[in-house]
Amino acid sequence: MHNQGVARGNDMDAATVHPFERSGLGKAPYRFRKIEDTGSTDSMGLRTVGQVDGYHVHTTPGGTCEHCGTAIIVKAHFVSADGHQFHVGIDCAEKAYQKVDRFDAAKAALKKAVSKRRAAQRKAREVTKLEELQTLIDDNEDFYATLPHPRGFTNRETGAPLTMLDQINWTMKRAGTKGKLALLKTLKAL
Repeated sequence: MHNQGVARGNDMDAATVHPFERSGLGKAPYRFRKIEDTGSTDSMGLRTVGQVDGYHVHTTPGGTCEHCGTAIIVKAHFVSADGHQFHVGIDCAEKAYQKVDRFDAAKAALKKAVSKRRAAQRKAREVTKLEELQTLIDDNEDFYATLPHPRGFTNRETGAPLTMLDQINWTMKRAGTKGKLALLKTLKAL
């Protein structure tokens, strides 16, 4: 039986030693305290975790799991029955505790906060790229006016061929962020 916020492990009997105890993190039972997102955007502690298509994948660890030693960004804080305070990574916390109400609620709140932070970071990147797009257009407007329309469109009233600048102006006036970012990619490729 689990009290809210207190965990003894996954259906462990009295003869079984909790994995955290074996790691020297104090005596069971353990009480969950909080989850902390230590993710940062600076390069301090940058660590390469692998490669995908030739690009390095990095993480900025916010600490180390006191149970397994893995670099972590999200810390789950616990206190042991004998008062030892420690933090572990989410994976180790989930493996040790399947059903701890406060842990599940805190993890859900953290997930929501991380989603908001990532959305704000994505929005900031998009704003930067849109500023880059506007600068690129302003600096090369005369050049784009000499290029033909990418789809060969003509003016409906006069029959005169449209230019790349006409397409750019149409996109900047009517397209959303995704369309404008696609335009940036196209213009960079020219």
